[in-house]
Amino acid sequence: MDILPFHFRTLQLCGMWYEDNRFVILKIIYRITAMFVVFTVIIGQFIRLITMQDNIDDLSDNLFITLTFISFCLKILNFIIRRHEMEDLLHDFRLPVYQSRSFEEEKIILEYSNTAKNIFFFFLCITQISGIILLIMPILISTDNVFYLPYKTYRPYSTSNISFWITYAMQVFTSFYGISLNVSLDTMTYGFIILTVGQFKINSYRLINCTLSIKDFIIHHKLIQNTAIKIESFFICVIVPHFFFTLLVICCSIFQISQKPVASYEFFTICMYIICILWEIFFYCWFGNELGLQSQSVADSLYSSKWLSCTTQEKRNLWLAMLYAQSGSNISFHGQCTLSLRTFLWIIKTSYALFSLLKQISN
Repeated sequence: MDILPFHFRTLQLCGMWYEDNRFVILKIIYRITAMFVVFTVIIGQFIRLITMQDNIDDLSDNLFITLTFISFCLKILNFIIRRHEMEDLLHDFRLPVYQSRSFEEEKIILEYSNTAKNIFFFFLCITQISGIILLIMPILISTDNVFYLPYKTYRPYSTSNISFWITYAMQVFTSFYGISLNVSLDTMTYGFIILTVGQFKINSYRLINCTLSIKDFIIHHKLIQNTAIKIESFFICVIVPHFFFTLLVICCSIFQISQKPVASYEFFTICMYIICILWEIFFYCWFGNELGLQSQSVADSLYSSKWLSCTTQEKRNLWLAMLYAQSGSNISFHGQCTLSLRTFLWIIKTSYALFSLLKQISN
């Protein structure tokens, strides 16, 4: 895999992606088995949420984990059902015009590819560390040989003796598998946006240094715009509900922190969880904002090009391209929920407002 290799390699290990037809039956069986274990835990979380009593503390305690799992399910289903669109997106980045044609362009591509890779490993490390702490702390703090499961889910059986350890093993597998898959799917969104930003930068570089004809420059720019639209089409249907769930998750998490002793493991794990969520949303908005800025900067690079030596027709084409580029490329849902820093601030403010409301209801 040449595009976002670590993301797709992780998806291969999780049974969610393959490009060859060898051992297809075994791959399908592995995927179904893994999905069965994961969805069993998720369904248990959801059943417990809808059957619990009207206790605001228990509700918020279970809600933020359940919403995270529901958002995770939407990402999985979107990726599986729309696989052909992902293949089309990968095809775009393999087009000859997207490849480097000089040492400077190679440096640009390498810079943005390394950024996508570093973000993937950054998120994988902090989320796996948080997951490990969440899994082992209930065992470490147990007293009188009374153990508690990391995830409070509905179970139609008694979790005593061997049943407890089987359920614990399922939750451990779900945690490691779910975190790896969720990080891959989330950072894949950043990755494609980052690579698109790099293409806009290459487009500007080629115009300024006259490495392309005016016609080829416009074709390249149009292809990048179409790629950005495909990224928006593929990911926005899960980004919007994910942002909505994040509002509630941050709200419930902060409420839970306010109810826990500062020195408790619950306080520490929830803090780690909130940090991961905030970083995740921040990177969505940051790189979406970078996409808009870099796409608009293409219009500015036209002034640095050798446009005075162009023909009248070429000047007209450049003028139209400049007008088209000034609008920029943004990832949004019909103009709403745009990936920008303004959206990130709105999420933080709204989450705090919901927390204040939840606090008043609790009191």
